[in-house]
Amino acid sequence: MVIGGAAMPAGGVVMPLMAACAIGTGESDSTRSPVAAEMAPEIEIYHQHAATFMDPLLEQYHQEQSKVRARGVVVAGGYEGLLQKVQLLASAGTPPAVAQAGFTYTRFMAKRIPMKPVADFIAAEKFTTADIWPAMLKLGQDAAGKQWGLPFAVSTPIFYYNANMLERIAVNPDRPARTWVELREQAQRLTREDQKGVAFNYTITGNWTFQAMVECAGGRMCSPDGRTPLFHEAPGVRALTYWTDLVLRDASTVPTLYSGAGAAFYVGKLAYINTTTASLDGIRRDIQFPKEQLRTMLFPTDGTNPRRVPAGGNNVFVLGATPPEQRAGWDLVKFLVSPMGTSKMSQSSGYMAVRRSTLDKPEQMGTYLQENPIARTTYDQVGDMVPWHEFETSDAVQVRNVILAAQEAALKGEKTPRQALEDAAAQVKPLLG
Repeated sequence: MVIGGAAMPAGGVVMPLMAACAIGTGESDSTRSPVAAEMAPEIEIYHQHAATFMDPLLEQYHQEQSKVRARGVVVAGGYEGLLQKVQLLASAGTPPAVAQAGFTYTRFMAKRIPMKPVADFIAAEKFTTADIWPAMLKLGQDAAGKQWGLPFAVSTPIFYYNANMLERIAVNPDRPARTWVELREQAQRLTREDQKGVAFNYTITGNWTFQAMVECAGGRMCSPDGRTPLFHEAPGVRALTYWTDLVLRDASTVPTLYSGAGAAFYVGKLAYINTTTASLDGIRRDIQFPKEQLRTMLFPTDGTNPRRVPAGGNNVFVLGATPPEQRAGWDLVKFLVSPMGTSKMSQSSGYMAVRRSTLDKPEQMGTYLQENPIARTTYDQVGDMVPWHEFETSDAVQVRNVILAAQEAALKGEKTPRQALEDAAAQVKPLLG
């Protein structure tokens, strides 16, 4: 298993996203209600999860109704590969009825992929979204607040840690590091021979963890109008300097940047590891130390600024080439975000349930969270959740690759953090229009 978000294709190179497709207004059936009419008997949902993740959910959907059969189609290449595939199908007039898209592509989808906005179905059916976490609901909206998709699998960056290793340096495992300073100091003490203290997963797609660091330092990735990069300013430099100090000064992280972190953590050679909540189930399965020693903690702050963690994961959108396909797609989306659907999804992965009421109901998330307290940590920072920054340009993938390359150059000692980020900002600026 790979700890973290969707991996980038080999070499980190992704084909430029097609500028394609008409504005995502979708086709409406003016002669029928959007919901109370014929549904296509067979549809597809395109997604980037493993089949073992999605297929059980679809089987549950089939058990609850008999009108629609949904088939999951796994698309390789992370959210970038998924978006490219959906664009190709949409431009050919054969889009799937439902498709996922990472939160960094919400507005891109709304502007460039023909679809039926879920707002239309919500209004026609008087479908309530009041129980969905407000911060999550916003992840499927455009700048004007129109609801294009609904949140399906949501995560935040957290830390997993080995409680026994903290006890060895006289740190109370119930009081892990809360700030960057505390984390660095503990990581130094934990580092000895082939044992390391901490690893940040900077490789997660979309510069997700770097954004968390920048915003926790008081900065932003970009100006409000999206045209001016800001990640190279003082907060970004401080964030990247913190990481390079762990690597180049303290040697308290894995020697091959992040690539060996998972293996080291599993066998008790790494104390703290940062990645997504979505990795919870896999980490719990793969560790070779006692399960009760596995703990989780909030993303640390810089000690001065408030915690700000970008929401990772994806929305589900209703596409479909015909109104019957769109209606069937909406029926599936409703199940996926229902209390039953979201609870089942969360318990089999580590992604968050999107409905608040499920947390206290024993038959949904209540009993599960009581028995698995390490799964509750991510909900404790829902109030700190911010949107995953979306570069609204057809060169978005190139922008992200440039920023990732800057991080790697600094972590390898090829450039200072300031120079690496300034060079990256100079490359990114003309791509933002």
